[in-house]
Amino acid sequence: MITFYKGTPRVTGSACSLHYSTSVGCFFLELIKQSGWNAKAGPNGSGVFITGKDNPTKHSKMKISTAEACELLNAIDSGGSVKLYHSFGGSSSQLFFGPYEKDPKLSTLNLLKTSAEDKTATGKTSILIGLKAHEVRLVREYLLCGLQEIFKTKPEVKKPVAEKTPEPEPETSPEVVEDAPIF
Repeated sequence: MITFYKGTPRVTGSACSLHYSTSVGCFFLELIKQSGWNAKAGPNGSGVFITGKDNPTKHSKMKISTAEACELLNAIDSGGSVKLYHSFGGSSSQLFFGPYEKDPKLSTLNLLKTSAEDKTATGKTSILIGLKAHEVRLVREYLLCGLQEIFKTKPEVKKPVAEKTPEPEPETSPEVVEDAPIF
């Protein structure tokens, strides 16, 4: 699992966690908004995230398939962007990964989730986290490692044994009928 914590004294930060499951054969992404600031933690203080975990407006999860992980890798390798969409039971999730418009040195990971009950602004949860180049590299390497582990443990699909097909009968030459019209 890799995790990034980006807390700010203004309580506008976020945290991101990415892990893979070999038993399910996919990745899971979790984003959470910062819920507080602890000025006494360390010399510079520290963001508080745990209290937002049970609040659906501050916490969001998304399952990422192996194909979608490859889309993320393509975006990272090309310096481009990718948008992934999921919908289930009236709820939808959108994941955007790509360069940050305000600062090209950063990449952003933005997860927007809309609930089934409320499609107004109050029913949407958007969580954004900026990643520096070395953090994007870490995500890339983790995705590659996770894909390798998933493929190692994923049971191979065995091809069904085909039934033996009967030998075709030898071709016979057509009967020649004299006086038959050619056309």
